[in-house]
Amino acid sequence: MSASETQRINSSNLQQNLLQETNHAYEMASMLGRQYNALLPISILPLELFLKIIRDVISCPSFGYPSNYLRYVSQVCHHWRKAVLGAPLLWSQLIDCNNIHPKWFRVVLRRARSSPLRVTIRPLWDEMEGESKFAGPNVHLALRNLERVGGLDILCSVEEDIVRPMINHFQQPAPSLQCLTLSLSGCNDEDNDTNRDIQCLPANIFRGVTAPLRRLTLSRCLIDFKAPLYRHLTSLSISQIFRVVAPSVSDFLHLLRNMPDLTSLALTSAFSLSTITGRIEDVHLPRLSSLKISGMSAECSQFLSHLHYPALSRFELHLRGFDPGETEFASLIKHQLSTIEPFLSCTVRMLDKYFEFSTRRHGIEDETESPLLCISCSMLSSVSPTHTPRILLSLVAYIAPRACHCERLALTLDRNAGWPAETTFKCLTRTFSSVKRLDIMGTKRMQSCQPVDDFFRYISTPESEQPHDATSRDSTAPKRVLLPNLQNLYMNGHGTSGALISFLEYRRNCGLAIETIEFRKGFEDPSFIQSIKSLCISVTILGRDANAVVAPNLQQGSTAFFSYGAEEADDPELDYIAG
Repeated sequence: MSASETQRINSSNLQQNLLQETNHAYEMASMLGRQYNALLPISILPLELFLKIIRDVISCPSFGYPSNYLRYVSQVCHHWRKAVLGAPLLWSQLIDCNNIHPKWFRVVLRRARSSPLRVTIRPLWDEMEGESKFAGPNVHLALRNLERVGGLDILCSVEEDIVRPMINHFQQPAPSLQCLTLSLSGCNDEDNDTNRDIQCLPANIFRGVTAPLRRLTLSRCLIDFKAPLYRHLTSLSISQIFRVVAPSVSDFLHLLRNMPDLTSLALTSAFSLSTITGRIEDVHLPRLSSLKISGMSAECSQFLSHLHYPALSRFELHLRGFDPGETEFASLIKHQLSTIEPFLSCTVRMLDKYFEFSTRRHGIEDETESPLLCISCSMLSSVSPTHTPRILLSLVAYIAPRACHCERLALTLDRNAGWPAETTFKCLTRTFSSVKRLDIMGTKRMQSCQPVDDFFRYISTPESEQPHDATSRDSTAPKRVLLPNLQNLYMNGHGTSGALISFLEYRRNCGLAIETIEFRKGFEDPSFIQSIKSLCISVTILGRDANAVVAPNLQQGSTAFFSYGAEEADDPELDYIAG
């Protein structure tokens, strides 16, 4: 028997043994789980903890319609039913008028008792007439209980004749309302004046009677700034306001002047440039902690120059149509960056006449309330290439003091970006000299993205040998390695790169070999992987380890927790009067 055949048999036996051991481990875990659950039933959990688990599970977006799951939970056993039916707050958060059968909708309303309702209303599709309508028994029933509504989300189209009937329902008080969302879609003609009454709702909405409204979200519509519901807001989000109703910067600042409790402000294309010649008074928001501004650079610049606030935990600035000749970029970011704490990870994207810098708190990638800094700028096509380095240098000058401990950098370089390579690479390597992990993002085929190869060539040359470095003329200057702490690489490309091989060889020769390198799932080039493996400690293709034997796919168990077959209309519980 040849050596290769012996090796193949041994490998096959090893795979079988691993598979058997894995299956045995799964069986033991399952058996222990059954025994543990039998000894410690969920009924011994404190009621508060049990209800919190239920609330967290049904509020998960991937779980579909929460009212269905809560119904299933209430039918598991007597203990669960008693706990769930005794928690009206759970039921009050499930009032989605479109996704509940009318009979079941009434049951949910009854079980919510006196708890403030969270109601979601979308247009209903009428199959007979082939159009959407703001109608249906659930909608009318929910709005007849408007005095009980604590949160109201209206999502509908401005082009369909459904908004005006909705406004008619709002001519009654809403004394419990604390959160309101009005989002209109359609009608992309910004100069259309025919729906002005829809795009700007009257000041006497809800007859001026609400609870101290805390959260207001408006999209493609406004509520008259004279409305009393603005006074006690802690969170305000306004986006995509049409030109015919868009307030000026001075009008918006005047509105904010009467909102001292505001902690979160998000504005996207929400106002127009103020043309008044007089002095605009500054606005102080002493409690503001989260700020997002997005729009044309002239309007954003005028707005930010008159807004004052303390240190922020979250700041986003997205500029469109930026012209360095009209607006000084440094003046827009200096104050904001001075309030941001040093960060451990960040993302930099360099595209055509566009750049973006962002960072989140380490370890919390998806938490919407986590401290965040994001700055992006899209320049006019007429901006000269000689101006772009100034913007980059301005940004880097204020970022550098807060990047001194940055450990992870995700970098996107586009081959058509037009940014001066040498200036860009110099700024990046000096600002992020402490990074330990570098993620090269957004390149479908690495060999076709010239800036990526150029970047690897740049960091494969000591700083003192760079063509325009001040020390390059001094032969006695020490040869400092760029990115000296770099240990891990991630490549989001499918192709091979000779520049990457050269970089890995350079780092190994300097005694700073890269420890690990990862490639995106789907990368296939055995010879290239073999070359990489000889230059670093570990190579991984996401989805499998390049150094490991690929085992057969294990059969996965069912993850279905509930049956979706039962229809609400046929549910016998709908006739349950006492519940």
